[in-house]
Amino acid sequence: MANCALILSSHTGVYIWNDSILLVAHFCDHREKKTVLREQYDFKVAIGKRVPRANYPYAIIVQGKAFPLPDGGVAKSAKFKPQIVVLKSSSWAMANCFHIESKLGGKKALWYLDSRITQGVKLKNKQRRYSLRLLPSKKKRYVQ
Repeated sequence: MANCALILSSHTGVYIWNDSILLVAHFCDHREKKTVLREQYDFKVAIGKRVPRANYPYAIIVQGKAFPLPDGGVAKSAKFKPQIVVLKSSSWAMANCFHIESKLGGKKALWYLDSRITQGVKLKNKQRRYSLRLLPSKKKRYVQ
């Protein structure tokens, strides 16, 4: 989208993954928050003009804690253009990461290794193995 940097000038990042887009913005007050919401609305409308009515985009907007900008401040639209990153990872791989974290994150291991990666590899420090159903087949695989 050619005008992305213009429409989202208050945003610090645009991350595209499959059919999803994550917009990241930092703001300090309600006026800046209103500007960010307006930009997101305009962006959604611009996307909607390029897709069939049956696939009209919807948005989920949440406020959360984000990593601070490198300079510790808030990006100003006049000197900042958002970084656009296309994530090329598989949806199933990302979903499996979240599933493994939700099931095993409390174990406090330093690594969680899928058996499809460790197969045929001799590991020096064997960890306990856990059986989980992972995508795409939902067959049991070991995670250690």
